[in-house]
Amino acid sequence: MKKFTGTRLYACTIFLSAFLLFQVQPIIGKMVLPWFGGSASVWTVCLLFFQSLLLLGYLYAHWSIRCLCPRTGGLTHMALLGASLAWAAQAVDWIALGRQPALRIGWLALALGSAALLYFGALALFGLSLRQFVRRG
Repeated sequence: MKKFTGTRLYACTIFLSAFLLFQVQPIIGKMVLPWFGGSASVWTVCLLFFQSLLLLGYLYAHWSIRCLCPRTGGLTHMALLGASLAWAAQAVDWIALGRQPALRIGWLALALGSAALLYFGALALFGLSLRQFVRRG
């Protein structure tokens, strides 16, 4: 029974991470698209941005599995997730200011920075959870 409960926990963690991973991209894209004219090139740049983060997240997960001991890797990932949540909280405070044209670029950098860290953290959590699940058997 204990192994089945652990399997459920890993399955829920992996599912939630994948769900968040593929929900952030369209939400941020739909937010940014009207600000810059709504052209196809804006959407293409958004896709390129998130696909680059996907690659970097997989590289980070691979590096942390290969080069860090489990304790150090866990602490590093917790610090990354904590920084992303703090950055996201700052972005939420700036949402009201983002409607002013002079601050759009600054708000865009803040919003994309917070989305990038959250996306990166969720992606790495996905890879690290799968690795831990395989190790535990």
